[in-house]
Amino acid sequence: MSDSTGQGAGGGSSAATNSTDTGPTGRSRSWSVGEIAAAVSAVAAVVGVLLVIFGVGSTSPAKSRPTTPTAEAAPSATTPPSSGTPTPSPSTPSPLPTPSTPSTSATSGPPASPAVTPGTVLRTETFELASGYGFNIEDAPLRPGPGDIDETGSKYDLWNSTHQSLLMARRDTRLVLLKDRENATYQTCRQQSAFETTLYDQDWDNASLCVYSPTGLIAGIETGTVNGTGPVPMKVTIWAN
Repeated sequence: MSDSTGQGAGGGSSAATNSTDTGPTGRSRSWSVGEIAAAVSAVAAVVGVLLVIFGVGSTSPAKSRPTTPTAEAAPSATTPPSSGTPTPSPSTPSPLPTPSTPSTSATSGPPASPAVTPGTVLRTETFELASGYGFNIEDAPLRPGPGDIDETGSKYDLWNSTHQSLLMARRDTRLVLLKDRENATYQTCRQQSAFETTLYDQDWDNASLCVYSPTGLIAGIETGTVNGTGPVPMKVTIWAN
């Protein structure tokens, strides 16, 4: 009896030692959740480092490219100054010799009349002024013609009326009777200021007259005898004024 019990006790001790030994020498043990999480985080850290390294490398060329366009924009800005250089071209229209040509044309334009000094005798004519006839001081030669005052006015500067042999100044013509038969010279006519428009027969009989035309001419007139409706001899001198 004692022998069986002893064996039972020895067998129990041997079984306990076998269970502890088989643990490390048996099949591979399974990974716990904590160990798996630790392994995944380690792998993620490695991948993150790699992404950071390659990501920084890829962004660096992109930054270098925008720098080159700025260098290209600089030449374009320099081109506008080249366009500003044509400013000397507007200054080229300096050919001012053209104004000299108008001066030559101006010299050729004016007629000989401006060269005539005031008081120069333009013409002297003698004729008879019949009743009902008149003449214009501007006419060259002086040609008395028939006519009377119409609705629009007289056709002549001076007109010998058929009524009472009146000498009438028309068309803004001014008339002066020189007293005491003073000679009708240019200087004398220039000094007169008492103008008339009508002279009766006895006034301009053998008289000296000054006549001023609207165009600026001055005429000195010496008249003969005024007798009724007969023609009156006249000597007319025209001066430039």
